[in-house]
Amino acid sequence: MPSGEVVLSDVDRLKALQSEYRRKAALYRDNHPDVVRLAREIKALETELGVQADVDDLREQLQEAQRHLAELQGRYKDSHHEVVASQRLVAQLQESIRVAGASKSKAPNNAPQPDNPAYILLDTQLNATNSEIRSLEGKLVELRDKISHYEGLIQRAPDVEKDYQALLRDYANATAKYQDIKAKQREAAVSKNLEQEQKGERFTLIEPPALPLDPVSPNRPAILFLGFVLAAGAGLGFALVKEAMDGSVHGVRELTAVMGAAPLVAIPYIENAQDIQQHRRAWQISMAAGLTAGALFLFYLHFFYKPLDVLYFVIVNKLGLN
Repeated sequence: MPSGEVVLSDVDRLKALQSEYRRKAALYRDNHPDVVRLAREIKALETELGVQADVDDLREQLQEAQRHLAELQGRYKDSHHEVVASQRLVAQLQESIRVAGASKSKAPNNAPQPDNPAYILLDTQLNATNSEIRSLEGKLVELRDKISHYEGLIQRAPDVEKDYQALLRDYANATAKYQDIKAKQREAAVSKNLEQEQKGERFTLIEPPALPLDPVSPNRPAILFLGFVLAAGAGLGFALVKEAMDGSVHGVRELTAVMGAAPLVAIPYIENAQDIQQHRRAWQISMAAGLTAGALFLFYLHFFYKPLDVLYFVIVNKLGLN
């Protein structure tokens, strides 16, 4: 043709229709419009050509269909729709081979043998293309099956996560029960040892323990008394050491002892206004220090030993003044 399109012969067209018919018959019922139309066209073309189906081609297609059926049965159950369709296709091919063999034994084969080199080349290319198409269709089916499998896994992911969380909860509960049982086991072992050593007496708490009124330790009155004694002793010792280390002369007696003779006149120290002011300031500082020390002492007694009101009543009771 001028357009360069390949025109199939009637024989090739018959083969193409037969292949399409078997594929449709495997998918649909016999009363489906496509199946009925293809059967009618095949019958009309066979009547026109006066040829029967090629048994070798049918056997080749049967082998390919059986191989595909074995692959599907390895992946799916027998009730799967693809397995059922493949089984129907195998049955169709077996029936076509049986009918074609019977017809071939009864009637001579009037199919013309092609002798055109271009036709033979195109027929070879067509057969190779058909084989490649069948292989790609098988891979397509396999890819679709994988897609369906992965989609199913994705859909089941939330259920799997729920099961995982349930397993974690069960594990936590089992761990808690295990720890409880281990604790009870240890207690039972201790009780057993006590009973074996005749130390299994039971102690019953008759009355709850009362809070102590006075602290047992430390002995605060003793600490206070010891503090006063140590302070007084330290002050007296410091004064004695300072007096012993002082080399100055104080008074007429010390001067007489140093000089060996009594002085003619002894003039006492005459205080001026600055000395009086210093003495007054020292007395004020001493009074403030004494008051502060007394306040700190009362604060310590009240908060660290015993409240002052309680201490007052204790002293009154001990002195019998109430």
